[in-house]
Amino acid sequence: TEENFNIGLGALSKLWGINITNEKQPSDIPTLEEINNIKSHISIENIEINNNEVFIKDENMQIDLGGIAKGYAVDEAVKILREHGIDSGFINLGGDIYVLDKKPIDNSPWKMGIQRPEIGSTDAIAMVELFNSSIVTSGNYQRYLEQNPEYHHILDPKTGYPANNELVSVTIISDSSVEGDILSTTAFIMGLDKGMSFISNYANAEGVFITKDKKVYITDGMKDIFHLLDDEYTLVQ
Repeated sequence: TEENFNIGLGALSKLWGINITNEKQPSDIPTLEEINNIKSHISIENIEINNNEVFIKDENMQIDLGGIAKGYAVDEAVKILREHGIDSGFINLGGDIYVLDKKPIDNSPWKMGIQRPEIGSTDAIAMVELFNSSIVTSGNYQRYLEQNPEYHHILDPKTGYPANNELVSVTIISDSSVEGDILSTTAFIMGLDKGMSFISNYANAEGVFITKDKKVYITDGMKDIFHLLDDEYTLVQ
């Protein structure tokens, strides 16, 4: 996943400014020269980790942990709840969700919605039945340049530009939220075919892929727990 998920994109994220509210204007879209200059300083080979110490060998490189911060917080919260004897419920931190066990009343799975992948929408287009699992979504509608939504926050390290393919969102079901963060971003950047193949062959992870033409693709392990709710979208079998 290294070529698709990279914690060394801090300077590139800052250049695009997509996570900085109202900072960027359409004319501020980075030039190819600016992007290529920063791309020469994003190799994760320049990051050395020794126990709790991190050393960056390239002084022009910046680390950005935004892609896994929520997932890490969710996983830590799960540990704390379990240490205190709480073994049923769910945690939701900004869309990164972990579901603990089943519902205590009837022992049924929790039902989690997958958001309609459109700017400003809060509706669910599908429902997934889960227990003891993380559910995380990466989508191009979540953070973007306000004046130019085609430029979103999921940056492709290979090009330096926001990932541009047929996908609008990828949802991952996995054992941990950090893992889900990494896998959803990676699969989104890969695109539909490669992303589906990657998740299908990844142990203990399943995926839901939604394309720009409102088609929904799911990995085999989702078939019994996934329920499409929106008839504007088509589940491709």
